[in-house]
Amino acid sequence: MRPDERKEIKNYDAGITFEQIVSEYQKEYENLISLVMENGKIRELSKRAEKNAEIKFITRRNKIGQKTYFRTAVLLLVKALHDVLQKKNPGSEIKQGLKVEFT
Repeated sequence: MRPDERKEIKNYDAGITFEQIVSEYQKEYENLISLVMENGKIRELSKRAEKNAEIKFITRRNKIGQKTYFRTAVLLLVKALHDVLQKKNPGSEIKQGLKVEFT
C-alpha cells in the first residue's frame, strides 16, 4: 500500500502546524511533501490544523505540488531581483515594474 492510500486516525495538540505533522511522515514519501489538503482545501505547511480534520499530503510529484514549487521559485527570483536593484540604486524607487503572470 502506498503511503497516500493509507488511512490513519491520530490525535494532535491544538494549534499544531501541518509542518510538524508532515515531519512525522516525510520519510515514508519518495518526494518532498509541499502542501496538505485539509478537508478538501489546499493549505500551506505553515498553517495550523483545524479540529477533526482529514488531511492528505501533496508532494512535488503531484501536479499541484509542481505548480506550487515553480511559483515559489519564481517569487524568490523576483524578490532577489528587487533586492539587487535596490542595492545598486539605494534610496531610489524602481521606475518600471516587473510583472509576473502565472498560467
